[in-house]
Amino acid sequence: MALVSKNTDTYMHRGDMYYAKKDLGNAIVNYGFVTDFDPKNFVAHYKLGKIYISTKNYKDAIVSLEKSAAAEPNFAPTNRELSDIYSIQKDYQKAKDYFGKYASMAEDKIDVKERYAKILYQAKDFQNAIKEASEFLKTDPNNVVMNRLMGYSNLELNNDAEALKYLNKVFEVAKPGKILPQDYEFIAKLYEKSGQDSMAMVMKEKMIELDPSKADMYSDMGAGYYKMKNLTYLQKHIKMP
Repeated sequence: MALVSKNTDTYMHRGDMYYAKKDLGNAIVNYGFVTDFDPKNFVAHYKLGKIYISTKNYKDAIVSLEKSAAAEPNFAPTNRELSDIYSIQKDYQKAKDYFGKYASMAEDKIDVKERYAKILYQAKDFQNAIKEASEFLKTDPNNVVMNRLMGYSNLELNNDAEALKYLNKVFEVAKPGKILPQDYEFIAKLYEKSGQDSMAMVMKEKMIELDPSKADMYSDMGAGYYKMKNLTYLQKHIKMP
């Protein structure tokens, strides 16, 4: 065992030395020797994962980081890296699970709460996203991102009054240029659901101004304007065959 420990310490030191010099190839070789001698060395697996992430080799990064997590489930940096990489790959359920572990071990910082709320929303865990965002807003009630997340999540859960309240807050506190096309799109849905067709049309037009790729919405808007007998809009936007 003493020989194994000596070998792992030597190769870990060499790996760190090569990593500091940005010689990633030799760093990988030496960290690999560490895991060969000690397959449960979670730090070496973690460092290999970090190198693979830096080269965008996400497949091998996941393999190394999962080995690190298996060897030591309570190593916070591994859980954070796995959450980030699964988010990149849009596997939001796994991203949520790993960030939840990380958050339970991390300091109670506001940026951790914000990140966790975003991941919960991406994982379609809207109820818990609302819970985390609500806690965040107690300390920063004018945060645009968290008010937006509250609006979107409540809309998904058909809590229309709450959704409208938070989306209106976004429009109230967001600086010029910080309103997203989706903000207009989602608030338009709320206006439609409440029968406020004219307001819904205004919001859709603003959305298209910000994102012309949404121009296919014109046909949908045309139906709305037809319902309101807005001939000016119809003559401008609806082409006859």
